[in-house]
Amino acid sequence: MMFDTLANHPDSLLEFVKIDFCITSLHTTVQTGHLKFVEEIMRTCSDLAMKYDENGYLASHIIAKSGKYRVLFHMLSINLNFLHLPFEEDK
Repeated sequence: MMFDTLANHPDSLLEFVKIDFCITSLHTTVQTGHLKFVEEIMRTCSDLAMKYDENGYLASHIIAKSGKYRVLFHMLSINLNFLHLPFEEDK
């Protein structure tokens, strides 16, 4: 069902890119460790990987904190920048 929604409305994810600090569908999905859905979000809108939540965390930070390393390694295999460490000028 989620894959169908994403396939039918891929632009819906782009709305999150416009918001400075928010919890995106990627932030939420990485907490579940659902690799296939993380892959689909990354394929559809990889920009979400570089969105900070209101606590200043990227999705990759949440994965690392939760210990779901398989998902983290998969994201990093796509792009090492997904483990970006924030600097003040980034915020």
